[in-house]
Amino acid sequence: MMRGLQWMNLPTHWDDNMNLAEEALSKLATHEAQCEERLKRLDEKIDDTRKDIDEVRKDLKGVSHSVLAIYPFILGAIVVAQWLN
Repeated sequence: MMRGLQWMNLPTHWDDNMNLAEEALSKLATHEAQCEERLKRLDEKIDDTRKDIDEVRKDLKGVSHSVLAIYPFILGAIVVAQWLN
């Protein structure tokens, strides 16, 4: 009959398991820090892109207002041309 945890194929040295767990936790903490930094950079890129899109929308509004302002002159020119004929 086997004694201890050998029958479950588990190591009997708890110190080895603790070192392995501490190493895994250390790697996990490093990974989380890297992911946090990546998320910060992504958030900054998204904010920059959002600002760029807002600027383009404002520019397009200005252009559309300019185009709309030209229509009365075009219609006026057509009316004047018809009146002169």
